[in-house]
Amino acid sequence: MAFKYFSKLPIIEYPLSKTENKKARDILHRIFFDQKFLNNSEYVREYRALDGDRPEIIADKLYERPDLYSIIMMLNDFDVTMMSGLPVSSAVYDDYIKTKYSDSVYYIVPSLSYNSILTGSSFGNSGGYVFPMFGYGFDVGEKIFASDKNGFQIYDVRAYVKEWNPVMSALKLDVISGSFPEGTTISNQDGSVNYRISHVKEGRKALHHFEANTTTISGGIPLIKGSVIDPLSRVDSLGTGIMVTPMGVANKSSSGRFAPSGLPNGFTGSYGTTLIYFYNFYKGDLNFAWKDFIKIVTNEEQETRTQEKKRLITVPTQERTKLGELVSTVSEILDNIQTG
Repeated sequence: MAFKYFSKLPIIEYPLSKTENKKARDILHRIFFDQKFLNNSEYVREYRALDGDRPEIIADKLYERPDLYSIIMMLNDFDVTMMSGLPVSSAVYDDYIKTKYSDSVYYIVPSLSYNSILTGSSFGNSGGYVFPMFGYGFDVGEKIFASDKNGFQIYDVRAYVKEWNPVMSALKLDVISGSFPEGTTISNQDGSVNYRISHVKEGRKALHHFEANTTTISGGIPLIKGSVIDPLSRVDSLGTGIMVTPMGVANKSSSGRFAPSGLPNGFTGSYGTTLIYFYNFYKGDLNFAWKDFIKIVTNEEQETRTQEKKRLITVPTQERTKLGELVSTVSEILDNIQTG
């Protein structure tokens, strides 16, 4: 007997307007499989989806029964309104990436010398200067300008802030006129906030996150390969590697420095010792001594990982007896929903 998932869903009165209802299948009435069942069941297996695969195509290919597409959707919790949940096809992937990450990302650093930042700047506002911590910086929609070497605004080089990420010290801009290349000093309209653009990244090449590139012990704190590293972490060089101190953990560095006095309990170091500052200081790179330990993951690489993960889906077993038992069980549940 054909397995027809949607025909067995309960019928409800769907309100079209204040005065009119229409009978319709309740597509929000879902069946979910327990994760323990999915992990250990002899009724399912893993399948790597190919370009062009859709649930009904997979069902026809594996079982010669395209009507089993809905079980595949249920096993993977695919959205019934999308009829899919599979990755973007390789043929259109490049266009997909370009569209999704079309905005350039402008990474910034305070317009001060490194020594001034390292010795005189704690997280937040310090000594009359502001740093991109905890929201210090710009507001979305705010107009910003380029400034000349004397700090005077260049009014024909201006933009609106499209997105401001203080943790990453990063801006996306809606440029009105002129351009904002690497090295440009930028300020808000009243000149109270000034930064220098350290480098500009194409959206797809912009930083998504930092992660541990190896499993090691870092100053007593284990770094597990693949684990995400907070960009506000403090990083110090050791004789045999690095030490990463997460923000919010008071810890002495290899050189004996403690968190500066006057900071709330638990804060570590200054803005000049954070991982994101060093990333910007080296214009989108890291100190050569850290490259074996910390990996820069771009938006494109993260998107590729996400899409590849989507290719691995759960499908029913091809063993006929078990497949029949699975279909019968789901059909029985649906019959009960319909008549209950």
